[in-house]
Amino acid sequence: MAIENYFHLLPGKQFKKLETREDVIKALSLKGFVWIDLESPDLQSLTHWQEPLQLFQMSIDDCMDDNHLQKINEFPNYTFISFNEHLFEKKILIQREINFFIGKNFLLTVHFSEPENYFFKRLDTEIMFKKSYTTDSPDFLLHSIMDYIVDSKLEVIEKIEDEVGRMEDEILASGNKAKSSELLELRRQIIFLRKDILREREIMIKICHNNQTHISKKSLFHFRELYDHVFRLCESIEVCREMNTSLMELYLSQISIKISNSANQTNMVMRRLTVLMTIFSPLAVLTGFFGMSEWTMITGSENWQASFPIFFIAMCTIGAANYLLLRKWHWT
Repeated sequence: MAIENYFHLLPGKQFKKLETREDVIKALSLKGFVWIDLESPDLQSLTHWQEPLQLFQMSIDDCMDDNHLQKINEFPNYTFISFNEHLFEKKILIQREINFFIGKNFLLTVHFSEPENYFFKRLDTEIMFKKSYTTDSPDFLLHSIMDYIVDSKLEVIEKIEDEVGRMEDEILASGNKAKSSELLELRRQIIFLRKDILREREIMIKICHNNQTHISKKSLFHFRELYDHVFRLCESIEVCREMNTSLMELYLSQISIKISNSANQTNMVMRRLTVLMTIFSPLAVLTGFFGMSEWTMITGSENWQASFPIFFIAMCTIGAANYLLLRKWHWT
């Protein structure tokens, strides 16, 4: 369901909430500028602003397309910027697209989110009350919103770092406890976030070069500071990526050590069984060839009381001799 919010902002931190679209169109001809915020709009709601704000159809199509990459495009009457907000909830990285149309006397923001994470509800107090320059012009308001988005990315990276640390503790405590699927999913999310931040760094570079018509020189200093924050995010996400790579190597080494220990145990068991087989094989041959009836036939039935102990002692001697010989050769 589409939710629309309208504000008329004047320099000096004065703003007035507007009720209808007609009020917004009237305010466009007054002093100050208008902020139009659209949450989860349909194509018809977005197209309504095409004529009053002189928006190009390609920009509207980009807003409705979930798969296009972040970018900045300049048009005669406005600049279109596509940015991404990220949340990290229940070990899942959530991406939400936020689009900006900034003109001489308006800022149009378009975003899509779930009702419980309504972007404007989390954003309004950050912008309205904490920064005195927000109402000066649309580019200052744009900076405030983008600054909030960048700060939220820092929180996401901190949560990812905590998750990497938790999984590292699990691997060190027990190589079995961590799941390879969790490691691979975390790696995928880090790479995904890294790509987004690198693209947004390119957007900030284009803004800071002062070649955007609707970004004033006065606000440029704020955007350069924001670029520094994005640059630090790039460094932080690189650290996360390296930590995850090291974690994968640690996990694989733990698995390799476990497999090696299991193989060594198997080899030891087989070695012991081989020793036992070597010792008892000659005895099995003797008992099989000279059974009780055959031995009695050879020695005579009247001598069985003497011949049986002699035969038993002979087998024990042969077994002991085999054991000592194997021990001498270091096979035991």
